[in-house]
Amino acid sequence: MLRWIAVGLISWSLAGAAQAQQEPQPAPMAETVEQGGKPTEPVPTVDEVMERLRALLGTFSPMGPAGQATVTDAAEIRRGDLIIASPVQPRRVGRLREDLIDRGLFGGGRTLLRAGTPVYQTRFVYSITSYGVVVSRTEYDAWCGTAVEEGRRRQRTRGYCALQAGSLHQFGEVIGGSPYWGRTLSGPAPASAVTIDEDAAVLAEFPRLELTYTFVEFDEDDADIRRGIRIDGGEIIELENISLARGQGGASLLRAAGGEIRILRTDNRRVARIEVVKPPEAYDVAEEEAQLRLIAERFVAQAQARADAAAAAAAQTQPTPPTTP
Repeated sequence: MLRWIAVGLISWSLAGAAQAQQEPQPAPMAETVEQGGKPTEPVPTVDEVMERLRALLGTFSPMGPAGQATVTDAAEIRRGDLIIASPVQPRRVGRLREDLIDRGLFGGGRTLLRAGTPVYQTRFVYSITSYGVVVSRTEYDAWCGTAVEEGRRRQRTRGYCALQAGSLHQFGEVIGGSPYWGRTLSGPAPASAVTIDEDAAVLAEFPRLELTYTFVEFDEDDADIRRGIRIDGGEIIELENISLARGQGGASLLRAAGGEIRILRTDNRRVARIEVVKPPEAYDVAEEEAQLRLIAERFVAQAQARADAAAAAAAQTQPTPPTTP
């Protein structure tokens, strides 16, 4: 049972591949090498990794534009400073007609979301892989909402999703990202069947949401940006980190919400200068594909570095052939 839970958690997550670089270049396939008696997997190309990410996350963004994006008017930014904020809102919303109930072995009939809860529609793909081969794949139509639960010290907002695939009814809990834009789910687990009454007017019951880009640091190789979601102007919840490679003139280019921002390094890695090349306009769903490519690039670069290190270690352990007199 513990092994099944672990597989479930890993299959829904990004598995740590949440940083990336720009200018995608397909990585060469590395030869399989022996390390500690186990063969290493060949290094995938960027396109292959993107397909794996699509299988983990689905290819559907639940959000659409909700207004004009804003950009900082500061010429200099420091760690934690907001660069771009782009208003977003769910593209399809509705209301639960029945309670969403946990029907799992350990759920005990617990009510996760009550009837009448506002929910938004998204899509998830749950896949199990073995040595890089997908052995099981289920695509879910998901309707997600939030519930305020009492904790030991304070109230906590949790996100739950009703997952439906044909006659299969399950649920997942949002454990990564924001309850309104989850990147990682735990589960799936059996749940009661629910009906969704779609109603655009329900959108007014959702909080104000903004997709944000915040500066982290600019080291010798790249500028690190944190992508997150802000709820009702409050604390920013991280979705993923993005690393932007240095381009011409040593600057990095942030492309977001249809805009372009040049980020220039200073003597302090936690301080940078910025120039607005093109003002941002609004959230663009097509940019989700670009974000996946950025994540895939960093994943491939890390895999290639591991393969190179393994090959170098294997070469050093090879016995030196005897010389002939």
